[in-house]
Parts: sequence; structure tokens; C-alpha cells
Amino acid sequence: EYPQFTRPAEYRGFRVPQVLLSGNHKEIAAWRHRQAEERTRTRRPDLWNRYISQKNLEED
Repeated sequence: EYPQFTRPAEYRGFRVPQVLLSGNHKEIAAWRHRQAEERTRTRRPDLWNRYISQKNLEED
């Protein structure tokens, strides 16, 4: 899961990342994927390690 944002673009000092305001759907998808990976890595290291192991096997 990736961070969810809504309007306005700034709320209580928190700003929506510029990439989400850009309208470039490919960049938005890549940003969301990176955010989801980061959340998984920090919140579920067990799943992250399994994911990395599987990813490394597929690259070989």
C-alpha cells in the first residue's frame, strides 16, 4: 500500500508530492510502487526479505 493523498495540495503543513500533481501516470505509478516497497520494507521485514529473495532468484 502507498500513501493516500487528497485535496487540497497542502494541509496542516503537509504537501502532496509534486509527482502526484504532475498528471504523468507512468511517474505516478512508479512513485506509488517505490512507496509501497518502502512501507513493506519498514513495516514487514519478513515479507520484504522474502520479496527480495524471490526477486533475486528471478534475476539469475
